Amino acid sequence: MLVLDSLRKDKTSVYNDDIEFTPELERIAEESEVYMNAVAQAPWTLPSHASMFTGEYPHQHGAGQSKTFFKYDGENLVEKFNKEGYQTGAVTSNVWMTPHKGMTDEFDFTENFMGVSGRKPSVWLSRLGTKLFDIMPESLKKPVERYIDRVFDAVGIDDSCKSRETVEETKDFISRNQDRDFFLYTNIMEPHEPYNPPQKYLRAHGIEDLENIPERQKDLFTQDVDFDKLERVYEASVDYTDDLVKEVLDHLEDEDVLDDTVVVVLSDHGQALGENGIFGHQFTVDQAVTDIFMTVRSPEEEKTDDHDEMFELKEIYNLLPRLAGFQEGRVSSTEVAKGRYQFPTCFIGYVPKTEWDRYYRKYQYLSTKDGYAVRCVDHEGNEEYRGLDGLEMDPVKAKRDLREMDDENTENTEEASKNDLAEDDEIKKRLEDLGYK
Repeated sequence: MLVLDSLRKDKTSVYNDDIEFTPELERIAEESEVYMNAVAQAPWTLPSHASMFTGEYPHQHGAGQSKTFFKYDGENLVEKFNKEGYQTGAVTSNVWMTPHKGMTDEFDFTENFMGVSGRKPSVWLSRLGTKLFDIMPESLKKPVERYIDRVFDAVGIDDSCKSRETVEETKDFISRNQDRDFFLYTNIMEPHEPYNPPQKYLRAHGIEDLENIPERQKDLFTQDVDFDKLERVYEASVDYTDDLVKEVLDHLEDEDVLDDTVVVVLSDHGQALGENGIFGHQFTVDQAVTDIFMTVRSPEEEKTDDHDEMFELKEIYNLLPRLAGFQEGRVSSTEVAKGRYQFPTCFIGYVPKTEWDRYYRKYQYLSTKDGYAVRCVDHEGNEEYRGLDGLEMDPVKAKRDLREMDDENTENTEEASKNDLAEDDEIKKRLEDLGYK
């Protein structure tokens, strides 16, 4: 399962004939079923992955801005493979996909490249801090977020994509487990900011330097951004990503396991590159962010016509066990794909107060083959609907479907977080024994 983080589908030749720098993804697509209308259930990592791992919408599993530590009560996707005797592994440098957030607990093996911060005392502290943050009143979260952001800047937190390290560890995992059944989740972060692909890719896309290119989304508010140049830098990173994917596929072939392996290549969300003045994948549910890349190469099935129906990314939860042969039933397509984005509590800290009216909003979105509709709610509770006229469906039902995803689960989230903290007495005692206050 290769997740190409923040990859826009329209920046690949699989979906856009004008693109000429993704030959490997195109080669994979020629051997795979291509999902033409796949939609993520959230425009950022944590809730999108939680949907893949649980088969639920964000308003059902609760992971998001108001619940950044995630522990699922049901059967996680990884647990399905564990029960079948698979060796399960996760390789990712994504800060949201770590033990600190509870997202990798079920894997037999995890490599997050966390160094000292990946040791048990640091993980315990981080988990406690995350749970405390989740139950804070909204009025406290904004200043706390700003303080955390300053601390990260001061200590120089390493948020690089670690693309080379990720691919090498992925290859090592495959080599170690070539003689047994394995389920490997790899998150290649190269299409995600900060962008710094090798020089040859930058030169190929006409980039001489990275001046006026934001490293993080906060830079959108602190520097002038050259969006035309940003788009070309992003394309250089996608170009590099294509070669990284080729390395992984070539290694599967070199180890003589490619023909026995289901390979799913997808993105967890896309990326805004200046649409409506937005950079990144927060503060927007533009289709450049919610529509995703997805191909499935299965050695057990002949390539058929591309999958043209709407597909919700949460169905990965059922699709992968079916492809592995231990879960029966067909994976459902749908006429309507849905998702949401909560008030950006855990990102608003670095947004100037003068900009809150524009960015401190929540969205629910609804996608069909003929249209895309959005419900937007501002911080005062005023709602606005966009795109309903383009849908071939009852607007009353569309509004009801959109509002259904507006359950913020505030009471449930706070109660669950308090219960989690109550269960952490043993961890706190261990930390105190180690000298932590």
